[in-house]
Amino acid sequence: MKPRRQGAEALQQPDPANLPAPTVSPASPPASFNVALGIVLAAILLHAVHLATVKDDPPPPGTDRALCIDPNRATWTELAVVPGLGPVRALTIVRHRQSLVAASSSVAFRNVSALDPVAGVGPATIEDVRRYLRFTDDGSARSTEADGP
Repeated sequence: MKPRRQGAEALQQPDPANLPAPTVSPASPPASFNVALGIVLAAILLHAVHLATVKDDPPPPGTDRALCIDPNRATWTELAVVPGLGPVRALTIVRHRQSLVAASSSVAFRNVSALDPVAGVGPATIEDVRRYLRFTDDGSARSTEADGP
């Protein structure tokens, strides 16, 4: 065995007074912070749910005339932009109109309730589309090649 070396070459233990102070990381924020954060997150969540479920009120009568379509004259593509109809119902309305006009040579739809016999159109749809439709009584329902896909 080798003898142990003494002096400067010997391993020295560090002096605890010269060591840097240990850093302490907090385990968790204070409880009051967690409570406040929970309240804020709950409020944000409730607000998001509220915004997702609120329907816009319909505009007052006479103010929303930008989209006002006559189902006796409109093509299926024009009817398809009416909120609540879409392309399938619009095409069904046009085909129903064509069959009524061919059978009677008169206006197919005199009012919004006349849409009720159309397949896929019921009371809920009629209420949804009522404000977007206008009806003429001139007996000139249009039937063009644009009426079909």
